[in-house]
Amino acid sequence: KMQGPIPVELMSFCHLFISCHSTYTDGLIKQHLSQFGDLSVNVLSAKDYKGAAGLVSVTFQSPHAAALAIELMQGTSLEEGGEPIKIEFAGVPSDGETPPHSRVFATFLKTLTEEEITARFAPFGDIESLTFLRTAGGQSRGIAYIKYARTSSAFAALLEVPVQEEQRNTGLQPLRVKLASPSGQNNRPQATQAPMPAVTNVPLSFPQLTPHLPPDQLMATLLAAYNVQQQRPQVTNNGPAQSLRETVWKNPTLGNARIDNNHPPASRLWFSISKQLGIKYLQELFGRYGFLESIHLIQGKTCGYAKYNCSEPAAHALMALNGMEVSEGVVAKVALAQPQITGVTTPALTKRQRVQ
Repeated sequence: KMQGPIPVELMSFCHLFISCHSTYTDGLIKQHLSQFGDLSVNVLSAKDYKGAAGLVSVTFQSPHAAALAIELMQGTSLEEGGEPIKIEFAGVPSDGETPPHSRVFATFLKTLTEEEITARFAPFGDIESLTFLRTAGGQSRGIAYIKYARTSSAFAALLEVPVQEEQRNTGLQPLRVKLASPSGQNNRPQATQAPMPAVTNVPLSFPQLTPHLPPDQLMATLLAAYNVQQQRPQVTNNGPAQSLRETVWKNPTLGNARIDNNHPPASRLWFSISKQLGIKYLQELFGRYGFLESIHLIQGKTCGYAKYNCSEPAAHALMALNGMEVSEGVVAKVALAQPQITGVTTPALTKRQRVQ
């Protein structure tokens, strides 16, 4: 059983959607899936949720349990002669990996060898590849990518390594792990590269970051996320120039609503990166930690602002990203942003108003 608190970036992976025969009951589904861990089941009604016929929402207490359920139950039938079920993460965009979300990013002391890092991650499952980054002189950069054969193995490492590090308590730089960004050329955008496919999806609001949502509202949000995934258009290559020209991104779920960058307090971050990255890459990067309202890159600069809907995800992003290498050779500096001045978040006073 996995220990320790669930990282914010993995909370969304606790939720699953199952497409199955409309006669399947919550009791039948719980009977088959409870072997993987504690869960709640909600058979969605087409009467209450549009487009929900034959759709079941399942929430595990652990993303590791949810991943195991997908791996072992995908395509199986819950009744003799019944239709096979389709099971997937609810509203989580694919990262292009096979299997999805099976690649881990790790930072550690540069004195640790490749063999030592392999030994730390091997107990969680079969490793397909381990990329140990080195300088031109062959020295360790203290960074590695670990690709597992199964998603559940990657989640086991993400949940267990922090617990192991806390128990070790060496007083030295701890081994830190997080889910890796999509691999391939779009994982490390340069001035000559196109936007990352994985970040062109509409960002989703994950209800577990706001645990006090009423059950009906929680289900509606999850279902909306699922529908976005099903209707997601194919990614088109718009070319590198367009991706690097964009300087402002606003969460489309906000519509025409005005974003107050000073409210709630401590929900806006300032960031500076050592090399220019596309705004879609930054959207995916900062969007891992909670509901992201906007990204604003200062034109011609490699710095800008990330605005969340509350202070909690901003704090998580600050702790996770400050001083970290967020792409090859790209280090991020992150801090809480200063309150904006009048005229940016609120209309500026006219000359007549100032005189009065």
